[in-house]
Amino acid sequence: MKTYTLVKYGRRDGEVTGDLNYLKDYFGIKKTTTITALVNKVQKQYDEREAACYNRTFIKLKKEE
Repeated sequence: MKTYTLVKYGRRDGEVTGDLNYLKDYFGIKKTTTITALVNKVQKQYDEREAACYNRTFIKLKKEE
């Protein structure tokens, strides 16, 4: 299986690595079929949750080297 690494920037910097199913479970996203859709949905959740925060969380897909 292909693995992906998502990088979180903000109050809690860090990386999460796993296949698409693991990342969907980790972030609590069920109905998505691509990694791009997952990243967009997770970012939307952070945007809604931290709307009034100054130091907001951003997430992006780490490029493979």
